[in-house]
Amino acid sequence: MDRTSINYSIGIVLFLLIAINFPGLTESSEARYAEIGMEMYKSGDVIHPRLLGILHFHKPPLTYVITSLGYQIFGVNEFGARFFLVLAVAIQMYLVYQIAWELYRNISLSRLAIVIYASLPLVLISVLNLTTDAYLNTFVLGSIYCYLRHFTNKKKIYHYLIALLLALGVLTKGPVAFLPFLIFVTLHKYYSKSSWKIGFHEIAATIFCLLLATSWFALIISEKPELWTYFINHHIKDRVMNAEVFHREENFWYYLAFIPLLCFPFFYIITYQFFTSKDKSARPDKIITWTIILNLFAFSCFSSKLILYLLPSAPFVAIMAAKILTYGSNKLHRFTKNIILVEFFTIGFSGCIYLFLNSFYLLSSVLVLVLVAILAWNSRTKAVFTITTGNIGLMMLLVYLFVSFGFNKPSAIHSYKNIFEEAEKSFPNSSTLLVYDQLIPSARIYTNKNVITIHNKNFRSNRETQFEPGEMAANYLDIANTKQVENLKQKLANPETILMIKQKDLESLPVDLGEYKPKKTKIGEWYFYSN
Repeated sequence: MDRTSINYSIGIVLFLLIAINFPGLTESSEARYAEIGMEMYKSGDVIHPRLLGILHFHKPPLTYVITSLGYQIFGVNEFGARFFLVLAVAIQMYLVYQIAWELYRNISLSRLAIVIYASLPLVLISVLNLTTDAYLNTFVLGSIYCYLRHFTNKKKIYHYLIALLLALGVLTKGPVAFLPFLIFVTLHKYYSKSSWKIGFHEIAATIFCLLLATSWFALIISEKPELWTYFINHHIKDRVMNAEVFHREENFWYYLAFIPLLCFPFFYIITYQFFTSKDKSARPDKIITWTIILNLFAFSCFSSKLILYLLPSAPFVAIMAAKILTYGSNKLHRFTKNIILVEFFTIGFSGCIYLFLNSFYLLSSVLVLVLVAILAWNSRTKAVFTITTGNIGLMMLLVYLFVSFGFNKPSAIHSYKNIFEEAEKSFPNSSTLLVYDQLIPSARIYTNKNVITIHNKNFRSNRETQFEPGEMAANYLDIANTKQVENLKQKLANPETILMIKQKDLESLPVDLGEYKPKKTKIGEWYFYSN
């Protein structure tokens, strides 16, 4: 990796390390991973993930283990939860550079690829929001890079590194880790006319991969045999074919609508080049282009769809865009430069208006001056240099606005940090927080209270308790079962408990709160009932 690229990467990583410390944890996915990691950190049990005290087997444990390590180093806070996401993206930038180099042997192209990659909104979402996807993408990219290195120098060690990385991917998000790797390798072998060789090391590495990848699954299934059916039917079959079970079902064209925005403007440049270029003979171009297309097609076929499922396509979007721009005409450079500048200033001045309307007059004025100075400076620079620096500036601007927005308007990003901080001040003597018909994992992180979820009608508050050893989970009441209403009344009668509920849910509560909790305090959109 050349010195300029290293400097770019260090600057981006330092900026992201500053940014991740400010926005509160967002509900519900990020807070869910963060809370499970916290329970793992406190209990020391890395085999049995628990969410709000209840066994939670939706994902393998590696993301939770990494998060708990962050807490062990930095404490239980946003920085500890997200630190290893930044490290993962730093590794991804290195791998994007190396993969681009293996395919094209051009330093300028590789350097531009990492700058484009770091500026993609899809990548920024993955580093500012704790999920499994950033870690999965790191392992997949690492396995692809090891494959390309083995293709070049034939060293056997790469078989085992590929096996290790793919197994870690499975322990992060399940068997889906194999899919992007197999798509890339199949295309690479097809266009390079390389045959599939099966020898001792290939077989040994495959066995090693399968043993490590299935180790956690085998361990917990040996403890609870019913998990075998749960994983196969609920978390493989249903995610592929029946995503309505998870309330994630989307149309086939869902990703086609979002990837142009999440990879703007480079997805448009790649699409335009694909349909207009007369030179379609370059082998790396075919491999990368079809990798993007087949990844999109494969994940579109799945019934379950979330935006970050597209992340394995992002490195190839960045590399292909860098290749087109590196070898493109001056006309293409000017066109791309103008698009980036228009995007930059549209977002920038929108941010200025937002800051001004929220009475941040100094920040708004400074941002306007910075934008005007950048406009004047870029008008005198070469297009390729503007594309590079413009993408870095755009990345920093997007992150800055997200952090500012999340810090000043936490509810807009579904963060309840400020609500729980106010609740801690208002109810210092309460020991138990009852949350009605909502699942709010961050309550355990931001309060010192025992959190009990009360489920009635909302699917989000419904917990899977079938793997708990007793008849009833200690931190959960399902009052859709009328027998549990009496348990709810007993808990409300305790003067050390408070009830957290939304105004719209009051009608469905089968208890007269005036009898148990006469005091009402409004914090944000929530009502807290106490004695």
